Amino acid sequence: MKFLLYSFLLVFSINSLDKCDRNNHEDQNSANLNETIDLPLNESVFIKSENLKISFESNADSRCPTGVDCIHAGKVKVTLKLIKDEKEEVLELTAKGLCHNDDGSCGSSGTVHGYTVKLLNVHPYPNEPKSNDQKPTYAKLIISK
Repeated sequence: MKFLLYSFLLVFSINSLDKCDRNNHEDQNSANLNETIDLPLNESVFIKSENLKISFESNADSRCPTGVDCIHAGKVKVTLKLIKDEKEEVLELTAKGLCHNDDGSCGSSGTVHGYTVKLLNVHPYPNEPKSNDQKPTYAKLIISK
């Protein structure tokens, strides 16, 4: 009888943990491979079919602002964290300044966990003068295998 009770408790516990884990992924933004992803700074996206989580950890933006004459076009560097099967990898990508295209010509790409991450651009582009109603920063990405 004790064995039956312990078996029931074990199955119930495992089932509850599995549902909890699935709910955590369902609460996250989801995406698919080979589609454009707008990933806000300090947020994550989950590619369910690949069990892959991508987080936009930080950015360093030195791009020449619109309306300013600069000696150098500058660039923006983004730091992404990719988690696949509980293995974490960090990837740094850059996009060049004075480039406003989202066609992939502005950004770099890198490979992590067998996936290629292409940074299309980072928005919004810096402006002068800076306004208080600046939109949140987001990276435009495509992830492929």
